[in-house]
Amino acid sequence: MLNPTTYQAAARKLRKLADDLDMRCKPKTPREKAALTSTVHGLSRYAKNLADRHRRKQFKTI
Repeated sequence: MLNPTTYQAAARKLRKLADDLDMRCKPKTPREKAALTSTVHGLSRYAKNLADRHRRKQFKTI
């Protein structure tokens, strides 16, 4: 099992990647934009859920 710092770092990195992807991509069609938006939102949700799961588990062990 990874330590708490590792989980939090992974969540921060995923959020940063999602932000970078959103800023740098230039979709050409509405369909490409929708796919990009969906991907970015999925990455962001994953990062948030990872951090939330870690916090819940951390407080249960204290």
